[in-house]
Amino acid sequence: MQKTLLTLLLLASALTSKAQTAQAADFGKALMLHEASTGFESKALQRTVDIRLHLPEEWYLTEEIDYPVLVLFDSQHAMTYPFLLHAIDLLISNAQLPQMIVVGIPFDGEERRAMTSQGAKAEATARFLNQELIPHLKAEYKAQERVMVAGHSRTGFFTSYLVAHHPETLNAAVSLSAFFEEGFMPEDVRHVMRRLEQLERPFSWYVASGTSIEDATYLKDQLVLRDSLDMIYQRRPQTICQLRKIDHTNHMSTYMQGLQWALIDYFSSYERILDHWLFEKGETIAPKKALLAFASDFRRVSEETGTSVQPSIIHFWSIASMFLSRGENATFQQFIELALKVFPKEYSFAEELGLLALERGDRETAGQYLNQALQLLETYPFVSDAEREVAKQAIQERLAE
Repeated sequence: MQKTLLTLLLLASALTSKAQTAQAADFGKALMLHEASTGFESKALQRTVDIRLHLPEEWYLTEEIDYPVLVLFDSQHAMTYPFLLHAIDLLISNAQLPQMIVVGIPFDGEERRAMTSQGAKAEATARFLNQELIPHLKAEYKAQERVMVAGHSRTGFFTSYLVAHHPETLNAAVSLSAFFEEGFMPEDVRHVMRRLEQLERPFSWYVASGTSIEDATYLKDQLVLRDSLDMIYQRRPQTICQLRKIDHTNHMSTYMQGLQWALIDYFSSYERILDHWLFEKGETIAPKKALLAFASDFRRVSEETGTSVQPSIIHFWSIASMFLSRGENATFQQFIELALKVFPKEYSFAEELGLLALERGDRETAGQYLNQALQLLETYPFVSDAEREVAKQAIQERLAE
């Protein structure tokens, strides 16, 4: 289980590292941010599933955080799926979404309808996800136990199927241009309501359809679902079901626009953390209370969403720099020290702490941190060889002073 930021603050203990499996280590060295296909042998489906993994940049810099997982159905789409990945990366890079693991699942060929329709085959697909794939990701890739799922059209129906039959495995679901299969009855909605009401934690369900003529029947079904689930609010407000009508989209483009809306809304309180610190909280908070308030913000978001989120490198640098600009050097250093504990493979934090020690005239501490930065640079994956040499030379010159 991950060490939360609050635990790090209160215990102030050294972080322990756990050994990476050879598979995970090789994946990181070879792929960086790029997603890649890998065959997964599924006993539930009795075949190999060509899943696609997309790891966040910070995944490579820490062993101490486990990450939210977003399962995207229909990764076989040659244009839609890459668009969704780029959109998610952009939102993460701007601190609107937390770093997350994205897993693409293809649904193509003759078995597409069978795998996502009510019945034995759909339940086998659910077992593949819940009993095979997610435990594998948790064991090998620092994934969290409960996931978010998103699907469109037929896989949007399957996303709804997972909510109805396996809500205990999910934190959030996104059903886009989904539909009811023939034979769906009001009793089915009541069954879904009962299952969601039994959850003892937050749950969010986003549904969306376009307003084009071709999406009219999908929108009708989504309205029936939303209106029925609205009754849950009165008894259980932590269960959220939101509907969006997306103007000027056809059936396929609903996936691209609807997913971004759902993710931004689900993590809206996460996005507001940096905004509040830089433009409101940072101006008034007492420096001695800053770290605990910082930890409290992320704990609150985790409790509200049901998905554990942690600060990113963007949060640490931005907020630490804000205190530096105010002349609160000690608080700046505290944030950087915590950042290095959370991301022990990020060389820039060790380098910064070394430079701070040099400014104080503490050459022994400076040497420890700067040499640590040099070691981290040797395997740091996000610079070119030329950039690596320039950074190493700059650190070596400071050590020689």
